[in-house]
Amino acid sequence: MSDDEDRSKSEADQRTLIALLLLVFVSLLLLGLTALVMPALLGVVLVVGGMLIFGSAHYILWGWWLPKYLSRHPDPDDDKKNN
Repeated sequence: MSDDEDRSKSEADQRTLIALLLLVFVSLLLLGLTALVMPALLGVVLVVGGMLIFGSAHYILWGWWLPKYLSRHPDPDDDKKNN
């Protein structure tokens, strides 16, 4: 890949991330306004928020951290199986 292709992909990724963050922000704003009008919705917001926090932590630990850890620390049992 050339530098121009790398740069355009990086810019496209940045635009996608910005659009996603704006969408989440607007959604949270609308959800907050709805919670002000309907107080019973606060429980739903708290449950959904807890699930999002748990899901984010799960994604960070198992999606990012674990593969990097495993690539740096190979399993010694794999060597025994290959021999």
